[in-house]
Amino acid sequence: MIRGRDCHPQEFDSNAAFAVDDMVRIGISVNQNGFLYVVLENKPGADATLIYPDPRINRGSNLVRKNTPVILPSNCPSPESRDSDCPRGVTMAEDCWWTITKRYNGNITLIFSRDKMGDLESLIEKAAAKRTGTPDLPRLSWDLLENKKRETVRPQDLKISHTSPQPGALGTIVSNFMTKVTNTNRRDNEEIVETITLKLQNR
Repeated sequence: MIRGRDCHPQEFDSNAAFAVDDMVRIGISVNQNGFLYVVLENKPGADATLIYPDPRINRGSNLVRKNTPVILPSNCPSPESRDSDCPRGVTMAEDCWWTITKRYNGNITLIFSRDKMGDLESLIEKAAAKRTGTPDLPRLSWDLLENKKRETVRPQDLKISHTSPQPGALGTIVSNFMTKVTNTNRRDNEEIVETITLKLQNR
């Protein structure tokens, strides 16, 4: 989703291009309880940043419940001042987004697991992330991230499908932009790994 001028979220095609200063969210739903990790990749070969869990969001919890939609980021602390563009019906705690910056390279990797991942949890603990800003969020090496992708689930076991909004009989939209990822390995269907590559345009 992308933040509209009225502060409300708008569905957005992840294959389209974002611009610097655009504000985005990701909506996620899983069919079993587990834990979610979100990694922002800066550029190939460089360290990445574990942007979720974040101590400023949901008090640092990354537990997700079966069939309970999760919006990331959400439940952020309210800013000191209100955005004058936001209508009164929007509380500042709801106006919670990630901002696209010039350094953004376009890769966000989501990792879902039934159990907490020890190596990622260790990074979180060592970083001792503060509530004051992202520089304190955990960093992980490019090699660790790539190994994590390979070791967590085999790419050939992941079935990926995409859905775009479709009009119903009365002209209303009956579906959203959605990417569905399924681990088809019934003998080892513990984890899901999906990398979202978003394009960055110049305005």
